[in-house]
Amino acid sequence: MRVLLILAGRRTWFKWVSPPLGILQLGAYLRSTLKNVEIRVVDQRATDYTNEEVVSQAVEFAPDVVGLSCTTPNCNTLSALSSWIRRALPQTLLMVGGPHASAFGADLMDTTCADCVVMGEGELTCEHVLRIWQEGSRDFSAVPGLVWRSVDGECLTNPGSAPVIQDLDALPFPAYDLIDLRSYWRLWSMSLLPPPRRYVSMFTSRGCPYGCIYCHDIFGKRFRAQSPERIVDELEYYVRTYGIKEVEFFDDIFNLQGRRVIEFSELVRRRSLRVSLY
Repeated sequence: MRVLLILAGRRTWFKWVSPPLGILQLGAYLRSTLKNVEIRVVDQRATDYTNEEVVSQAVEFAPDVVGLSCTTPNCNTLSALSSWIRRALPQTLLMVGGPHASAFGADLMDTTCADCVVMGEGELTCEHVLRIWQEGSRDFSAVPGLVWRSVDGECLTNPGSAPVIQDLDALPFPAYDLIDLRSYWRLWSMSLLPPPRRYVSMFTSRGCPYGCIYCHDIFGKRFRAQSPERIVDELEYYVRTYGIKEVEFFDDIFNLQGRRVIEFSELVRRRSLRVSLY
C-alpha cells in the first residue's frame, strides 16, 4: 500500500517554514505498525509547489491513500487541492487531518472532497482506517470519532473520540529520511531565526492542561511526556546523523514538569551534545 502525506498551503503572507513534524511522525508510526506500506511526503509550503505540481507528484506516486494536513493560517489551498486530487485519483482514499481538521471537523466534508476527516491525535486513528482500507472495505463505522463519507455519499460522525498514545517513549523517531532536511536549513523557520541553520524540530510531549483561547486542541488536556532519556537519545541521533547544531521544540508546554527539564539538561551536558535549544 502506498501512502502519500501532504502538508498543504502556499507561502503567502505567512513565510515561515519548519519541517512537517506531524506528518513525519505519522509516517514513521505507520511504517512501524503496518506491513507492506510505502510512505512519501510532499511539503507544499517548503517547496512552494503550485497545486498542479502537487497533483503531478501524487499521480506519479500513484498512492492508495492520500493524507492532507494543514494549519488554519495555511489552509488556502486545501479545498482546491483536494478537488484536483480527487479528479486525478478517483479511487484513492482521501483523508484530511492536522490542526485545521481538528478545529473545523465535519465542516471540512462540505468544503473538501475528503472521504474522512481525522480529528485530534492522528496515529491510532489513521492506522485503524488504513487497516480497514487494506482489507478492501469502505465501512469506517468502527473508528471512534471519525468523520467519514459512506459509499452513498452520506456524511457520518462516529461516536467517541480519537484514541491517544499514552507511552510517547514507544514512538519511533520522526521519519526525517522522507524529506530533504537540508533544504529547510535555507528557509526562515518558525523560530524566526535567520537562515542558514543546521537544525531539526522535535515534539517531546503532548497535551496541555490550560485553556488558552487561541490554541489548538489536538493532543487534549492531559499532559503526556517523553522521558529525558528518550529525548536525548533522539537528539543524539540527529547530531550524529545530520550534524545538527540547533533544535526547535514544538511542544505546547515543554517546561510543565520542571524536574523533567532539569534531568534532560543534565543528560545533554553529560553526553556533551553541543546544540542550541529553542
